[in-house]
Parts: sequence; structure tokens; C-alpha cells
Amino acid sequence: MGSSSGAPLLVAHPSRGKEDLGDQRRLRWCCGVSSEGRWAEATAEAGRLAALAAPMIAVALLQLMMQVISTIMVGHLGEVPLAGAAIAGSLTNVSGFSVLMGLACGLETICGQAFGAEQYHKVALYTYRSIVVLLIASVPMAILWVFLPDVLPLIGQDPQIAIEAGRYALWLIPGLFAFSVAQCLSKFLQSQSLIFPLVLSSLTTLAVFIPLCWFMVYKVGMGNAGAAFAVSICDWVEVTVLGLYIKFSPSCEKTRAPFTWEAFQGIGSFMRLAVPSALMVCLEWWSYELLVLLSGMLPNAAQAAHMTTIDDNPQKPKGPHFPGLSKDKISKGLQTLKGKLKPKTEEKISSGNKKTEDETSVSQVDQIKMKYGYANTTNDDSTSVTKMIGNKLQENMKKLEGINLRAADMASGAQSFSTMAKELLRTTKNEKGTS
Repeated sequence: MGSSSGAPLLVAHPSRGKEDLGDQRRLRWCCGVSSEGRWAEATAEAGRLAALAAPMIAVALLQLMMQVISTIMVGHLGEVPLAGAAIAGSLTNVSGFSVLMGLACGLETICGQAFGAEQYHKVALYTYRSIVVLLIASVPMAILWVFLPDVLPLIGQDPQIAIEAGRYALWLIPGLFAFSVAQCLSKFLQSQSLIFPLVLSSLTTLAVFIPLCWFMVYKVGMGNAGAAFAVSICDWVEVTVLGLYIKFSPSCEKTRAPFTWEAFQGIGSFMRLAVPSALMVCLEWWSYELLVLLSGMLPNAAQAAHMTTIDDNPQKPKGPHFPGLSKDKISKGLQTLKGKLKPKTEEKISSGNKKTEDETSVSQVDQIKMKYGYANTTNDDSTSVTKMIGNKLQENMKKLEGINLRAADMASGAQSFSTMAKELLRTTKNEKGTS
């Protein structure tokens, strides 16, 4: 292969038949020659677009199902593991997956141009070059994820949630490198309008992910880290399926080429397209993921984090933009939802405190029963606390009456002893006087 910078990317076609036919169709459309022809052409164009869009919608839905399933499985572990997974997912999206997806968007542009110009060898060359760039960019991201438990407390996150988030991000690192390769292979196939392998890889990945995630989370006992590890394994499964299709499918025969050292050349020209694309994608992702990171600073961090998690799956493609939904409307909706949830939360807290006080009083009643011999009685009207105290007072009164009687007996006994002593003294004196 020659150098990619020696010749222009787009060259003129020797045949102009198709372009002339397209110009004629556009001329008929603008001048309004035939309304039936216009509608027939519009219907045909809509059918071609639907044939490309429908499989991509299926791919997006299948990839989103992985995020939904992992969230459901981790949610059964408790609030803290779920909050840790939410915070880790948000931070890995911001610092890793969004950047890689944006860099891969530059490949989509130049691959489409090369394929349209029938320079098929350059399609493979640009793909190899983007894989090299994305793998190199993944290294500092992986290093950052290793130190995530130490970084999160510095930005105000709960330490316990930071530990769970660190475990989740650590087991997601193998999937980071797989995601880099998968993004490049997907752009390689999309530039050739090959959508079927993407649907096939998504179906295969989801079929493997469901039992694998369940096994890692519950049977192996890895917790939320098991869900992250299952995602990493399934990312490599996706890379394997796409790679095998490109290797053996006759559809990729023209664009399939071996890896050469030329892939390390021209990286600067690729970055001039990739960096602006990455900024465009990252700014959109970061504006939403920032909400999840800020939720970790709220008083009830565990509940707030997974309540405000926005579904930005690292594997999902960039979603469509809806003009009717602005950031102001979203923020107002979140404020309204927070206002509705706050009274309910306070009510639950007050009811919980009241329940705790009732349990404390009941335990004190049980202690009183055990102290006075009523441990085996039930808490009904006949053995209420008031009646118990009354019965005990009556018993104490009877005991006091018995004590009074005994004291009177003792006083009479003492008086009799005193009388006997006096008589004894008198008798003794009389005997001494007689002698």
C-alpha cells in the first residue's frame, strides 16, 4: 500500500451515469414535472432509510437491555451497591466511554468517504489507525479508574459508596479496551451499510450477558463487581463476533486488509477529525452525568445516587435529540419531583421514629413485667400496665399491713419484756434488803 497522504481521498469517477440520473431526478422534483413520480421516489427513499434505521434501532434497544438487566440485578443487593454502581457508571461514562465514542466518530467520517470513493484499502487502514489511537487513549483512563476509590472522597462522595464504585470500575477496565475495538469495527461496518452483523453481535452479547451476570452477581458472590465483570466479558464477545464476521464474510472482501505499520502514520490528521467529534459527544454526555455525581453529595447519598441515575449506558450509541425537551424543562421536572418526594420521605422518617419510640416503650413494659413476675402475660386490657401497677400496689399495701401487725406484735413483746425486767430488778432489790 502507498501512503495515504500521496493522493487525494476523493477521486473523480470515470462513469457519470448514476450522477446524471440523480441530477435528473432532483430536477424533476424541483420543477414539479410529475407528482406521482415524486411520491414514488419519496416512498422508495423512505424504504431505503427504514431498511437501515430499523436494524440500528434494534441494536440500540438490545444494548440498552444490558444496562437495564444489570441495574435490576444489582438493585437486589441493596442501596449502597446500587448507588456505587450508579456513581461508577456515571464517572466511567464521563472519563472513558464518552471520549472513546467521540474519537470513533472521526473514523465514521473518513471511512464513509473512502468507501464512497472506492478506495477500499483505505477503509481498513483508517480502521486499524483508529483502533491504535483508541487503545492508547484507554491506558490513562484505566489508570484513573484504578484510583477511583481515592478520587471520589476528594470530590465529596460518601466513602462507603466510593469503595463500591471503585470495585465496579476496576472490573470494568477489561471492557474499556474491548469497547475501543468494538466501536472501530462498528464504524467500519456502518460505513459499508452492513447492519446485520451489528444486530447479530448485539443478540449474541445479550444472550450471553443475562445468565453470566446472574451467575457472577449471585452465585459467585461478586456483588455489583460481578455485573461489571459480566459487561467486560460481553464486550469481548461482541468484538469476537464482529471480528469473525469481517474475517470470513464475503461482504467485507474488498475492504478486508492485513494490518501494516502504515496504521501508525497519519495519526495527527486523524486526531484533527477525532478530537472535535469527541468534544461534541463529551459535552452532551457530561451535562447529564454531572447530575449523578452531584447526587452523591446529598445527605442521603445512597438513595439519591440511584434515584437520579440517567440511563447513559456505556455501550449505547448517541441518542436522538428532542427539541421539545430542554435542560430547563428537565431541571424543573427534577425540582418538582424532589418537592413531591420530600414530604413522603419526611413522613416515612417520622413514622419510623414513632415506631422506634413505640418499640422502646414496649421493651420497657416487658422489662417491668419481667421484674414483677408478669413475663408470661399478654398485653391486653386485663393485664394492662395500669392494672398491673394497681395490683402491685394492692399487694404492697397488704405487705405493709402485715409489717404493721408484726411491728405491733414486736412492740407488745418488747413491752412485756420490759415489765418482766422491771419485776426482776424489784425482786433482786428486795432480796438484797432482806439479807
